[in-house]
Amino acid sequence: MATKPTFEEMPSMLQELSDKVDEIASILTTKVVNNSLYPNYMGKELALQWLTENGYPMSLSKLYKLTRSGNIPHTKPSGKLMFNKTELSNWITNILNTNGYVK
Repeated sequence: MATKPTFEEMPSMLQELSDKVDEIASILTTKVVNNSLYPNYMGKELALQWLTENGYPMSLSKLYKLTRSGNIPHTKPSGKLMFNKTELSNWITNILNTNGYVK
């Protein structure tokens, strides 16, 4: 079991933690890539797969909730829900930069 840090150790531990958080944020923001295996426009199933492979898994019901509220970029040509890969990538990056996480 680890011992509790002393007051004197706290600043260096806090800096180390901050550095690690910055490193994780950097990894997550660079993980959002435009994978050439996916078309520019994707249906809901393919979009969910792309999101999962880029580190942002969600359920179909969550995807529907985000589209219904207008919180995720999408189009609906001919009534079919479609997602642009570049817009999804930008959406994730924007949320990470704003909140630090995807809600």
